[in-house]
Amino acid sequence: MEIYTGNRMLCVVNLDGEIYAMDNSCPHWGGPLGRGVVENGKLRCPWHQWEFDPRTGATPRNPGVIVPTYKVKFEGDDVYVELGPCTPREARTAHAPERRCLAVSSQVSETDSAND
Repeated sequence: MEIYTGNRMLCVVNLDGEIYAMDNSCPHWGGPLGRGVVENGKLRCPWHQWEFDPRTGATPRNPGVIVPTYKVKFEGDDVYVELGPCTPREARTAHAPERRCLAVSSQVSETDSAND
């Protein structure tokens, strides 16, 4: 699943009932990871089939390549993804304390997967 927030597109993955968030752009050629398929615990990019571990962002193709991942938290029906320190532009619209940016979505359920 893809979620756009601020100036970032995120990929949200359901892996065995646990929700993970990572950058949506594959470091190989920029493919949309949120449109990929989850199989055997790995998210596969739809463009060139590179696989990534949604928990760590690592790929077996190249140990030096890691997709940034983000902490996910649930509050009621909302899903919060901690993006890290805000840019000045993001800080003006952030709904989070301590000038941390959070992506908020009520679109993700425990049955969603990366390609839903």
